[in-house]
Amino acid sequence: MKRLPDGIADFTEIITGNYIYADKTRLLHKLLSGNTPYFLSRPRRFGKTLLLSALEAILEGKRELFKGLWIGSSNYDWVKRPVIHLSLSSAKANSPESLETDLLSIVAHMAVHENLAIKASNPSAFFRLLIEKLSLKYGQKTAVLIDEYDAPILANIDNPEKAKVILETLKLFYAALKEADNYRGLTFITGVTKFTRTSIFPTLNDLKDLTLEPEFANICGFTLEEFDTLFASRMKEVLAHFQCRSVMDKDSAVSDLRRMVLDWYDGYSWDGQSRVLNPWSILYFFDQKDFGHYWSQSGGISSFLERLFLKKSINIDSFINKDTISEKLKAIDLEKEIEARPVLFQTGYLTVSRVDETASPKEYFTGLPNLEIKASLIPLLTSLKPAAGKVLAILNISRAFLNSVRNLDPLGVKESLARLIQYFPAEIQEPSEAYYQALFHVATLMVGEDITVEPTATSGHIEAFYQAPDGPDFIIAMKYCSLRDKKGQAIKGAKRRQNIMESAVKAALKEIDLKKYFCRFRGANRPIYKTVLALNRREDVLFVFEKVEKDRILELDNAPIKRRLINQAFKFLKYLFKRDKKA
Repeated sequence: MKRLPDGIADFTEIITGNYIYADKTRLLHKLLSGNTPYFLSRPRRFGKTLLLSALEAILEGKRELFKGLWIGSSNYDWVKRPVIHLSLSSAKANSPESLETDLLSIVAHMAVHENLAIKASNPSAFFRLLIEKLSLKYGQKTAVLIDEYDAPILANIDNPEKAKVILETLKLFYAALKEADNYRGLTFITGVTKFTRTSIFPTLNDLKDLTLEPEFANICGFTLEEFDTLFASRMKEVLAHFQCRSVMDKDSAVSDLRRMVLDWYDGYSWDGQSRVLNPWSILYFFDQKDFGHYWSQSGGISSFLERLFLKKSINIDSFINKDTISEKLKAIDLEKEIEARPVLFQTGYLTVSRVDETASPKEYFTGLPNLEIKASLIPLLTSLKPAAGKVLAILNISRAFLNSVRNLDPLGVKESLARLIQYFPAEIQEPSEAYYQALFHVATLMVGEDITVEPTATSGHIEAFYQAPDGPDFIIAMKYCSLRDKKGQAIKGAKRRQNIMESAVKAALKEIDLKKYFCRFRGANRPIYKTVLALNRREDVLFVFEKVEKDRILELDNAPIKRRLINQAFKFLKYLFKRDKKA
């Protein structure tokens, strides 16, 4: 069994040390055919450094390392080429002067390694001469690989004025790339964020951005196929471990565990179609044999994101299933106020859920990739430590609740809803339809499914449309019945209480008919159910459904109400984590 390369990003060490490696060499081979400079943005700890390390080994002609990999049996010429591989992750950015000193030290170290005598008064001039002299020494154009090009800027991202000064220093340094154009070969630049081309690479007019290119969507991260192939034996180990701990039932299968792993760590996409799993979280999941927020708690710019959320009063739902053009999604302009969506997307908290190819320009829709990100947004907003075990419990209850809805099982709905309510303190429970709608939204949010809410709610309760993945469509109304008289006294008598709830259900069903929601769904041949859930805190639950003999209705979108429901869902989870912290 191959070893887990936790924290290892050196390709040579990965191969010689018998570590797990997902073969990305076919995609790297496509980059070697021309001299076009490339740029790639991916979140931190997503494999960018390993990608450049593998590319460096290819350019240096180390064919022996690629035995059994795609490029090892390809027609690549394996000619040794000079390579400049820079990483700015450790460059000091306290001031322009300290950054210049570090940049000069980085390129000077490479010159010493290659026994080149170079004299220059500034980092940019030294960089240009290094490219030229290496090319002349080897008789080949010099490949330039730059990792974490934006690290000095991100270190100052919450100080826009200082970040601009640092950006200007980097702009002068990167100008050497254009000045040494005749000696420069393949150029590949990676980072977390992309700042506007005119801001940092003004002279590289032919810079090709691969960030949203479908062909390179899977260049970082584990695809589902890679995951199933590389971790098959480890999945069996973890399943046995979970069964011993009673985390999973004895009759659970690997497919059950696989579904849970995908819920937690899958869902990243840059083209709206293909998906990859978070490599950092996956490796630590198998190392720890437990679910956890490994990537979201591994450092980075979360402090900046916290300040961004606080400063702009960001509502996460304003970015879910909302469209934007690619340039707004993948570029940040320091000359303007920093927008939240590109920052959240580039740093890994949002993903591309779908792309409208018919729009001109293309429109990109964003969403939350997986359960780890959904849960990590709570501590991001509240500075509270997440409780993975509680989140997993809510996930399982939410699945049971939605399964009961899909199966039209009143008893299952009642039992799972009661279990779900128990996770939230009594002091935040509200006597309203909105409260229980929020509970329902917690369930869909945690499981990764979605609901669409009717725009108007003047009648006092909110109707929702829930489209089950492999089942019927549901028009859902929730009615809260206080079961108290005008003086606030509890209404006595089980029959009277039942009559009140049944009357509320009949009124809700009638209202659905009057508003003719079923006329909005036309198209696929799927059964549609009018569904009413009448409740009274934890005391009574009445789940009633009627099949609609109509064509499927069209889905509505209601950002304002849906946004309120997601905020309420986050509020519940916030109290959950807060309670766990005190415990």
